[in-house]
Amino acid sequence: MLFHFGILNETYGNWTGGVTHPYSWHSAGARLLQMVTGMSGYDEFLAGAFWFFRGLLVASVLFVVLYRLLGGSGRLSHVQTAVLICVGALAFTAFRIAGDYTVTVIPNGGMREIWGLFFFGVGVIYRHFEPRIRENFWLFLLYFALICGAGWMHFCGMNHRGTLRDLWTLPLTGTVGFLMVRYAARMLDRRHNRLRDILVFIGDNTLYVLVFHILAYKAVSALKIWHYGLDWGQMGCHMVIHDFRDDGYWILYSIAGVALPLLGLLAVRSLRSVAARVKGQESRVEAVAQE
Repeated sequence: MLFHFGILNETYGNWTGGVTHPYSWHSAGARLLQMVTGMSGYDEFLAGAFWFFRGLLVASVLFVVLYRLLGGSGRLSHVQTAVLICVGALAFTAFRIAGDYTVTVIPNGGMREIWGLFFFGVGVIYRHFEPRIRENFWLFLLYFALICGAGWMHFCGMNHRGTLRDLWTLPLTGTVGFLMVRYAARMLDRRHNRLRDILVFIGDNTLYVLVFHILAYKAVSALKIWHYGLDWGQMGCHMVIHDFRDDGYWILYSIAGVALPLLGLLAVRSLRSVAARVKGQESRVEAVAQE
């Protein structure tokens, strides 16, 4: 269906040149088997964000197992156990990067899962020291400056291969980014206004944004194709159209990626509410008729 309407095609794909192809019944069965047994179902362009579910599951299971094994004897405190797990995750990542090794049983080599394990440990450490962590506006500005600097320096650590620089840049940006967002969230939460309500609604329904945001991008891609007179086949670009990258369309992509999935959710809930009211009225009419 998506190929029929041109949302997917065999000409355009991601910026590295990859494209997607229609499946035969055999290839569809093979993909389904990979999804169930290897958790490798996010390779499809419109399901590109599904790696997060796999990463979260594997990281959480690993953390629980290691946490119980290391801290179950009672010799280590909760914080000591978490620190040991974090150090182990960093050491394993360094070993992987230095030797160019990969975890073959996990798609994409397991880099994201090990970093997830690390940040689970950071969460335990943060919770222990949370009462002692200072928060103020000037620290917030410092965090913001650090994040902007990291973006300018192209720090990244969630790619498939990774570099040794990631061993200190990702813990830095991940922790600083969390502290920055947490402070901003607390400030917004102090005032009960429309903005706060909207952000709470978005936060309560991030699952729908995660699942449908790539599909929502297609609406902005259609607008960009019309604006520049591009080939309609560029609707198949993943995730966004690659031409004219510096034209500000990223703002529309950002808004549509959040707003359209949530508007769809509200529409479905409204339809369910109307259907429930109609059903209730029919039940009352039947009851009156029976009387």
